[in-house]
Amino acid sequence: MFDDYSWNWHHRYICHKLQQFADGKIKKLAIFVPPQHGKSELASRLFPAYKLGKNPDARIAGVSYAHSLSAKFNRSVQRYIDSAKYREIFANTQLYSKNIRSASDGAYLRNSDEFEIVGYKGGYISVGIGGGLTGNKVDLLIIDDPVKDAVEAGSPAFQARNWEWYNSVASTRLNNNAQQLLIQTRWDSNDLGGMILRNDPEFEVIVIRAIKEDMAHDCEGRDPRKLGEALWEKEHSREKILGIKERSPKTYFSLYQQEPQDPTDILVFARNSEMTTHPLPSVSETYYACDFGFSNSQTGVCKFQLDVENKVVYAEEVIYELGYTNHDIALALREDEIGNKLLICDSAEPKSIQELIDPPNNLNAIPCPKFQNSVLTMILYLKSWQLVLKGAGFEFEVRKYKWKINAEGKPINKEVDAHNHLFKALMYGVYQIMEGSSVSVGEDEAVSKPRSRFGEHANKKRTKWKRNKF
Repeated sequence: MFDDYSWNWHHRYICHKLQQFADGKIKKLAIFVPPQHGKSELASRLFPAYKLGKNPDARIAGVSYAHSLSAKFNRSVQRYIDSAKYREIFANTQLYSKNIRSASDGAYLRNSDEFEIVGYKGGYISVGIGGGLTGNKVDLLIIDDPVKDAVEAGSPAFQARNWEWYNSVASTRLNNNAQQLLIQTRWDSNDLGGMILRNDPEFEVIVIRAIKEDMAHDCEGRDPRKLGEALWEKEHSREKILGIKERSPKTYFSLYQQEPQDPTDILVFARNSEMTTHPLPSVSETYYACDFGFSNSQTGVCKFQLDVENKVVYAEEVIYELGYTNHDIALALREDEIGNKLLICDSAEPKSIQELIDPPNNLNAIPCPKFQNSVLTMILYLKSWQLVLKGAGFEFEVRKYKWKINAEGKPINKEVDAHNHLFKALMYGVYQIMEGSSVSVGEDEAVSKPRSRFGEHANKKRTKWKRNKF
């Protein structure tokens, strides 16, 4: 339809997923894309026209935050169907030649609210969120930008209205084989997209970020960018997007990174964490802590000091990487000059701890024992401290490590076991030092060796573990 379309890799990827959707390989598809990156042209204008060309009997409902916007999409679809290029491809899909609002004379409807395909059962109806769909069967529901702005997105009243409309109006028009396409820019964790995804695991979710920050969403390996690069530099430069981040982090993470900032009661450590780029003060003995990763999850290692009198933990990221072996961990810690300092590890990996202890690694590694509800206990314990954190991994986990929530979006007392490798390491370390031993820190005389139930000093501890082999 466009000889001069400005293609970027993400447009091709969206088209790839829309093609799978059109072919019935995907029943429910959610695509989250930054604003002004071409999502509506593909999903709400071209795709409905394509679908009606392939299947003139398809009954499509196009929904947006306001009827005026959905009506614009309606008129765009009509223009494509009327075009000569379209008729070359889909000669059988045609609209009535005149604008018709009433079908009393037997003519096919054609207006900005609804149109019908001549000679077939299919058509397109456009509504705004809150509008009626009574009497209309829907084979394909397309929801594009169900939220108008930040005010609506953050309003519990609008959130409840949108969710109620989706359940009591839109969903009741769908048959067993009906498909759903949700394409939007994220605004809030409780926007319609967030509510749908929390309550309907059938959706396949595509997240495309304005700045590539990690490998979590690489679009099935089709994202060619290096870390830190912009999605569409030609139209929305990295400099421009990072300027938005500087002025409004909430806008950046929500609209551009598709990571809406959750309320602090949902984020596990948001309330008691402070990020810094400055050198951390020296207030006590330095300890290290480790949460082992795997090929598809990060190894998290941090070093920390404890200001016991003021209940402040100062922690700095040392390792936050995929695919680290135990030997890689040891090498990185040697580079960080760990020496004989204590390394507290997840006790669920005894073989890994033993490898860190044994030559050639020779680290002073001990486990943090687990017990019933130990993770929750350690979370609540660490939440009683003020955390001063340094490192991009910690910054990422502060905004990603969450409590599980119920259908109403309220947090419950269970963690989402993801995006937490540095925090788990820190939990193990702080809890073991303060509650699992008799070590006292922050005193006038520095403690150089741990005094604990694991042994009077590090060498005795290492000998014991080598003998017992866990």
